[in-house]
Amino acid sequence: MLSSYCAIKRGMDGIFNERRIVNSIDNFNSNTLITEKRIIPRESSASVNTVAGGHWEYIERIDAPYNYSDEVCNATFIRGSDCNGASCPKNLMNWKYHDSSNEPYPTFHVDGFREHMRNKQIMFLGDSTMRQQVQALVWTLGYKIVNWNNRSLGKMNFYCMIDQIGNVTICYQFMGSMATKVYRDGNYTLDLKDYKLEFSFMAERETSFLLEDETINDLAVFDIVFIQGVAWFAGIPGFYNSPTSPRKWIDEILPELYRDVWEVLLTKLSDKTKVVLTLGQTGTSCENKTVPEPYYPELIPNKYSWVISPKLSNLSLDIIKDLSLEVQVVDAREPLMQSVHAHKNTDCLHFFMSSAAVNIYLDMYWNEVFRDYF
Repeated sequence: MLSSYCAIKRGMDGIFNERRIVNSIDNFNSNTLITEKRIIPRESSASVNTVAGGHWEYIERIDAPYNYSDEVCNATFIRGSDCNGASCPKNLMNWKYHDSSNEPYPTFHVDGFREHMRNKQIMFLGDSTMRQQVQALVWTLGYKIVNWNNRSLGKMNFYCMIDQIGNVTICYQFMGSMATKVYRDGNYTLDLKDYKLEFSFMAERETSFLLEDETINDLAVFDIVFIQGVAWFAGIPGFYNSPTSPRKWIDEILPELYRDVWEVLLTKLSDKTKVVLTLGQTGTSCENKTVPEPYYPELIPNKYSWVISPKLSNLSLDIIKDLSLEVQVVDAREPLMQSVHAHKNTDCLHFFMSSAAVNIYLDMYWNEVFRDYF
């Protein structure tokens, strides 16, 4: 029965601004004009991080948002590999995050989500760590069978499902490596698009098209776009390591590459629709861990370039501040990086889907985004 518990890898205040745009995600070939409502935050700084200074406590009896099982995962997955079974502790849902005042952090509110997001379209744009959040959201809404609709819009190819009770469209689009230019220094060259000819693995994961105006306009059909990408960008030095672009050199230019990309993406997209930037977990040292532990950035190992993740996360905040962008930030790093016990030892990046760690994302989305959306 152990496999039934485990799976591997797995604020805003404002006014409405209505505008008319072409295409809805329900009928991509339609020329019907639809009205998109977006919220414009009155403040453009990062949202208050109410989880700061908090800690996890073990609760013997707890109401879990869902009970993971391989059967449900196999009937709802976005990607089949997410349902590969693995042994893990059975009590990973028994942890509850408490804030700095030792008060339990409020959990995701299913009915409230459906009320506030009724008839809305939500896009989750990110790597596999964000895909885990989408999977957890679907299970928390009570779904045990989901037929994901594989959709295309411009150059995007993403997956959607519709919550019938609230008529909420939930979509996930993978976001991987991106660059705004070719980087050169002496004999070194980093051209992400050139790798399409050499490495099929990276060719499928090169998503610079997301920075194009056409794609930005396509993303504007969504009422909210959640974005997360630090974990993937931290891995770029290893992904593209070669004689002409050695890892050490890419490590040096990565902050410049990251800033170039995120300035374009956040500036363009936040001008079109509501954008939420998520800062979450990166890889950590998780071997033989059985309980949460305090988080200190200096404890992050340099495996897969994870050690640069805090710098990239802080760079995201600098970009938003420097450019006065209307981007909301959900900073979940502290509770997630404490959750060293909730990773599979061979991964140390993704959480077990049977863990409370994955669900702190949803809790924070409810408290900082969905609850105040109207």
